[in-house]
Amino acid sequence: MATTLILPTLDRLPDYMAALEHGWSTDHLRRAVAAQEELARIAQDPALFISRCTNLQAEGGPLTLPDGLQVERLPGRVFWMVDDSDNALCGVINIRWRPGTPALPEHVLGHAGYAAMPWQRNRGHATAALIAVRPYLRDQGLPYFEVTCDADN
Repeated sequence: MATTLILPTLDRLPDYMAALEHGWSTDHLRRAVAAQEELARIAQDPALFISRCTNLQAEGGPLTLPDGLQVERLPGRVFWMVDDSDNALCGVINIRWRPGTPALPEHVLGHAGYAAMPWQRNRGHATAALIAVRPYLRDQGLPYFEVTCDADN
């Protein structure tokens, strides 16, 4: 199974939205609720949604966590996973880092997080995506990277 990483684009956005409409989300804790919130952001300004998938300068000020705590925003980039056999969108991998150090703030559980769409799981897409982002993270100066995933994965 071959998987390609692409940057999010407006022309592939309907595929991403279709997955959200089916209740899939990159937020493994708030799945359907998070999917609806993301759909609302997309509806408000699709181009802005796409542009925010790449934030190499950590623009936008602090983030507010669910408990109300405000934390620093890290540089990051989102990639969409595409199944090469049928060109179907199959998941997301996002990366984040702190410039100049592999250390992450306490609220960030890893340099990379991913979510495969349920109908695309167990086909090697996440493994391929993790391999594909290694050179990019290395370019950011990271000697290693940590991954976040569900405990049963």
